[in-house]
Amino acid sequence: MLTKKKVLAVSLAVFAALNFTACGGGDKKGETKPAAPKTTVAVPSRPAVSTTPTMTFKFGEKEAKVYELKGVDLAKKIRTNRLAVMNGAAYFFVDMKPMQLGKVALKNESISDLTLVSNADGIDYLATNGKAVLFRTGDGKMGVYDGKQVAKGDKWLGETIGVAGSNEFYVMQGTALKAATLENNSLKNIHDIIPDYKKIPAFAKAILKPVYADGNEIYLRTFLRKEGSKDTIPTLVAFDKQGKELRRYEGVQKTPRGWAVTTNYVIHTGSLGDIRVFDRATGKKLGDAKAGLRPFELYTITGNDVLLYDDRADKLYRVDF
Repeated sequence: MLTKKKVLAVSLAVFAALNFTACGGGDKKGETKPAAPKTTVAVPSRPAVSTTPTMTFKFGEKEAKVYELKGVDLAKKIRTNRLAVMNGAAYFFVDMKPMQLGKVALKNESISDLTLVSNADGIDYLATNGKAVLFRTGDGKMGVYDGKQVAKGDKWLGETIGVAGSNEFYVMQGTALKAATLENNSLKNIHDIIPDYKKIPAFAKAILKPVYADGNEIYLRTFLRKEGSKDTIPTLVAFDKQGKELRRYEGVQKTPRGWAVTTNYVIHTGSLGDIRVFDRATGKKLGDAKAGLRPFELYTITGNDVLLYDDRADKLYRVDF
């Protein structure tokens, strides 16, 4: 005959066993997983715009507005593979002999005051951290322009990008990605982030070039071939500051052109007007669009606003994503 104490003990044991089974017990498939970290980044606000857009296009459920920046005739003047924006001015290379670094003032949906800054060497060498514009001079040095005057630094090291609001720059020197700081018109504290990307199997046959960097991530563009395919795919690869790969974005395959990284988006264009937009944080493709532009080169102005150069029309546009 069971005593009250024995009955209570048996009841508790049965309850515990049932509860253990209902929760999945030791079976990992039934364990409650921690909530996934939030990857959504707030969309920055922008001032109200009264100008009617030149055109609009949809990417997924969102709409982008395109504004032609008027005020300076740039026909047969721009010849550039890079753009930069610093302190209310857009920078690019001007097709002259010798080649010139030029700038125009940006205000709302207008440009003004085309100014020639300095002789330059090549149309691929331009970077800014928002405090200084770096470019390669005609004699192969690093030109440093603070918005008022040009100073010459050491020898130009390679394709360079800057981190807005800091003294950080990243340089692709051969097959090594290096970090540096700008001090007294020279790059100092140079050290490897990726010592030799050719030693990373995924990039052994690729060429990587810098596109964008901020306080947490570095973005490099390349072309990659998938196994079993003859075609290469334009790809943007995000790395952390230790050189670890984080995400990939597969771009427009037909006549691919420029990349831009904004607060919320990664954007890739094709020169026939194709535009592909990704969620930056997750890498998810948000949509493809077709615009009546030839988007040759891009540069993020601020937030989700992008400066776009159309090399067929020789015009600059602002695209508000």
